[in-house]
Amino acid sequence: MLYGTPAWKSVLKRHCYKAKLIRIQRFINLKMAKAYRTVSNKALCIINGITPINIKIEEIGKLYEITKGG
Repeated sequence: MLYGTPAWKSVLKRHCYKAKLIRIQRFINLKMAKAYRTVSNKALCIINGITPINIKIEEIGKLYEITKGG
C-alpha cells in the first residue's frame, strides 16, 4: 500500500482519498485482531501495534524529501 508514496503523498489532503486508505487499513486490522466492527480504527491500530496509514505515508514522504534533497 505504500508503493510510490512520495509521488501521491499530496492527495492525502483530500478527505475522500484519506478515508479510502483508512478503510482498507481498518479492514486488515479487523481481520488481524479478530475484533467486532464497532471497534474504532485508532483502537485497532493500537491493539495490532501498527502505525495508522496516513501517519506512515507522511513519515515516508518526509524521509524521501530529506534523502533526495527536496
